[in-house]
Amino acid sequence: FDEMQFVKNPRTQRAIAAKGVQANFKIALTGTPLENRAQDLWAIVDSIAPGPLGAMSGFNRLFEKPGSERLERLRKALFSAPNHAAPLCQRRTKKEADPSIPGKVRRLHARPMPRVQEMRYDEARAKTGGILQVLQHIRRVSAHPGLVENELTNDFIGASARTEMTMVILRHIESRDERALIFVENRDLQSWMAELIKVEFDLAEVMVINGNTPIDDRRAIRQRFQRNREGERGFDVLLLGPRAAGTGLTLTAANHVIHLTRWWNPAVEEQCNDRTHRIGQTKDVRIHIPIAIHPKLGPASFDCLLHKLITRKRQIAEDVLAAT
Repeated sequence: FDEMQFVKNPRTQRAIAAKGVQANFKIALTGTPLENRAQDLWAIVDSIAPGPLGAMSGFNRLFEKPGSERLERLRKALFSAPNHAAPLCQRRTKKEADPSIPGKVRRLHARPMPRVQEMRYDEARAKTGGILQVLQHIRRVSAHPGLVENELTNDFIGASARTEMTMVILRHIESRDERALIFVENRDLQSWMAELIKVEFDLAEVMVINGNTPIDDRRAIRQRFQRNREGERGFDVLLLGPRAAGTGLTLTAANHVIHLTRWWNPAVEEQCNDRTHRIGQTKDVRIHIPIAIHPKLGPASFDCLLHKLITRKRQIAEDVLAAT
């Protein structure tokens, strides 16, 4: 089974079908075995070799709020070989496969919200309704206030701290004559940013890959972006949806990744980064995360709280999967 993280919910038909395959020998392959919580690992193991991690209910009780000792126990259960048998899991990093692969450099770019964004953010916080609905509203305003109810400000870029910062980052990338991928979840923001970047940087076209892009078009866009211009370098930008383009694409022509909007899940974000950080990449990959700071809320701003959540989830995965 490839991309085995897709069975991380054991109650889905996909997971039930995978577990029901009759075979003498099963292998699960995944680059992101732990996406949200430790239960993801339990579901993968249960699909190919039920039993070693116990019942799901007991596992969930142990690792709902995992401490360092429990994570160490889980790591040993996965990677230690009892009685000289083969270990349940084996891990190989890209660095082990190719020691020459360049590194990844991450950078947060914090910027205060412009006045219009701050006002819309406050309006979103004051709204009544279900917590999830309010949260999604705040999340959307944190990306750009002009997207609320399809309203647009006169200065689209200047209305959002994140879009302002993205343009600053792109100007730096252009000065280095390098290429960038921009991951954006919202379809309307994808369209607007593609048009604005095209005009701002005098590009012939800025392509977008999202869930509506046919397979043949994806291939053509990838080939165009990856084109080998012998002896010639050139600034270029490609916009992508994180779910539609976070797997299955090699885009090593770029060595910059900008997360204009972020997914809740650090594993999905890492898969997006790895469109460029693949064997064949010759430059350090630079990952840029623009963050909008509410002037009064500061570290309690949505972007800061989301970054904290993503960092905590990533740390749990590293604690389980990293070498002892």
